[in-house]
Amino acid sequence: MSDRSGPPTGLDVRRGAVEPSEDGLSPEDAAFLERLARWIAVRGLSVPAILFLESSKPLNFVGSQFLFFFEPMVKIFVGGEGYTRFARLMERRESVEDFLQKIESAEETVREERKSRKDS
Repeated sequence: MSDRSGPPTGLDVRRGAVEPSEDGLSPEDAAFLERLARWIAVRGLSVPAILFLESSKPLNFVGSQFLFFFEPMVKIFVGGEGYTRFARLMERRESVEDFLQKIESAEETVREERKSRKDS
């Protein structure tokens, strides 16, 4: 961790590496990722999303910077703070792993809901 005061930026410029958060995800970030994971699972996109995230894990920081680069253009079509929050979360490798777990959990929940609807 850096010794500078003020709000954490997530990037330690001196080392050029992402600083891991001591407390993990905030409750708001966790809820955001859970909603996004549920959205992915309901649409049957869990496998492609997991495949993409797993294969891009080594480059997650670079990928998040691309998200920030394209942010002005994307926000024309996709409004809200969700895009910026997602880009910020994808800077940290721990967030990617948390997101993968949330997608897998949401997929199981959706599968059980569909099975119970089919049985009744």
